[in-house]
Amino acid sequence: MAPEDDQLYVRINQQQDMVGNLEDLDEIINNINEATEILNQVREVKVTAIDTISSNIEKLNESLENFEMAMPEVEGEQDHTVDQISEQTQEKVSSRNSVNEIHDELENLQDELNKLGQQ
Repeated sequence: MAPEDDQLYVRINQQQDMVGNLEDLDEIINNINEATEILNQVREVKVTAIDTISSNIEKLNESLENFEMAMPEVEGEQDHTVDQISEQTQEKVSSRNSVNEIHDELENLQDELNKLGQQ
């Protein structure tokens, strides 16, 4: 055997403690990664919520404009069709559903944060 092939063994005092400390560090890093993932999910929910709010504001403006146009004038007649009323009702239901989805998603993220805090 050549001298460069010789193996060197070093004994480390308190090896078990060091392994335990490394495992603790690994768990801390995993917790940080999990919290970062939750924050990314919260950011996505925030963006979705902002988009939903913006969309609902646009729908609100359109509904207000439609309402204003449908108001009877002194000399005019009121023109409201069943189709217009049905369309407005569908938009309202759609808006409520998207807000409920965001609310559910936030509750799920809150549960995950609570679980993470208990670890």
